[in-house]
Amino acid sequence: MVFSRQENTNFFQNAPQMGLSAVQYARLSAEGLATVEAFLDFEEDDLDSAARNLRVAIPAVPAVMDAVDPLLVVLPPVPAIPACTMPANCLKRLKIASVAYHYYISIGREPTPANMNFTRVLRSFHIESEAIKKLAKQTKPDVPVLNKNTPPTKWLESFRDCLYRTYGVRGASLSYVIREEPLVPAEVDDPLVAGSAFGSSGSVLEELIKRLAHTHPLFKSDDAAVSSLLEEAARGTRFEATIKTFTKRKQGRNAYLAIVSSHAGVDKWETIQKDKLNWLMSSKWNGRQNSLEIFTSLHRSAYAQLEEASEYVNFQIPNVHSRVGYLIDNITHNDPDLRAAIASIRLDSNGMRDDFEGAVACLLPVCPYQKYKRTNGKERSQRNI
Repeated sequence: MVFSRQENTNFFQNAPQMGLSAVQYARLSAEGLATVEAFLDFEEDDLDSAARNLRVAIPAVPAVMDAVDPLLVVLPPVPAIPACTMPANCLKRLKIASVAYHYYISIGREPTPANMNFTRVLRSFHIESEAIKKLAKQTKPDVPVLNKNTPPTKWLESFRDCLYRTYGVRGASLSYVIREEPLVPAEVDDPLVAGSAFGSSGSVLEELIKRLAHTHPLFKSDDAAVSSLLEEAARGTRFEATIKTFTKRKQGRNAYLAIVSSHAGVDKWETIQKDKLNWLMSSKWNGRQNSLEIFTSLHRSAYAQLEEASEYVNFQIPNVHSRVGYLIDNITHNDPDLRAAIASIRLDSNGMRDDFEGAVACLLPVCPYQKYKRTNGKERSQRNI
């Protein structure tokens, strides 16, 4: 959207916006920033240069008269433009507006009077953008390594988290390189939330991940960075051959997709789904090999893997009622205190029958595992059960 003359004047001179005086706006216009669209050529350093130039007066230019007819004006005179200063708060707002303008362009959104409003949108945008800059400066996380203990299905989540916390040359999380849909949604399908600089993504950071174009010239640099991380993760493993063709070409997104399709495809997730659901339904606990704390932790882990598998395989995840049922039905120990706790859960005391963590909190204090001690490598009961 092209800002009208009045909208440009309002943007630069209204107090709630940039707050420039007429003289300051005239001087800034002489520097080349007369319209909001001109931010395309003005970044923070350029605005600092413009602010310095405002301190120097521009002398008048006399009219240019026709050489033959001295009364005929060829070029009219240009009046002098006095020197002025740029208040710090105005310069800061201009810099924030510049960052926001380039942000909108980068995510395929059109800058408008509404989304370039400083009070309602840009002030909060600035808070988020500054937080992203700080995150980008943090120490990069270690790259998770593929090995026999962390096969692709387990490794994927760690690698995605690594990319989420690693920033590329575009000042955004490298997660945008491997997002599921490479095409940017049309604005009409994903409008901005009123009063915000983002749409359905929910934040400026997530907006960058969701909408940074893969056709931008700098995408190749970020794609290459992902390629290097994948090469490091798979180095010396059997998975290295899967991505070698793509890492040679610095194609990180393609290398990532190759790992997923070859080693973490639907068939792998179906196997995980069957194994973990079977474990939840049939794994017994007799109190002799490990504690209830460990057993309940294994329950959580199995359920978490089922949740992850549900992103790839269409199946019904057990609800909380079923989870609690699987837990208490498979506890076979006959300790009286433990059986009393289980009975309390079955009676739905305090809503525990539909509260997995509540049920666990009820069971752990009466865990009978500590009543056993190890003697000569064998666990013997301190009392008959």
